[in-house]
Amino acid sequence: MDFSKQPDEKKAHYCKKYTMIGVFLLPFVWLTSLVIFTPFALKGEPSVHRTTVRRCLAATAIGVLLWAVALICWESIFQHYRTLHAVWTENWSFLLPVGKF
Repeated sequence: MDFSKQPDEKKAHYCKKYTMIGVFLLPFVWLTSLVIFTPFALKGEPSVHRTTVRRCLAATAIGVLLWAVALICWESIFQHYRTLHAVWTENWSFLLPVGKF
């Protein structure tokens, strides 16, 4: 869908919708929303719809940042304990490393 041809109120509606979908644990929707709606929010004359989109984009940027931090922390902890051969990491692994345990 080409959002550049949509009216401003439709863009604001879709941005709100993408923000709410991202709340239900879908951070890639937030990332997509940031990529799609950032040019609209930053360029052009200020309006009520652009203010709404900016507010939604600020919330999605915070959400993406929090998800990235949480994912990096989780992966760091998991890989650290996996090298120590913790039992719970072996149970949660899809690929088991070849070698002596």
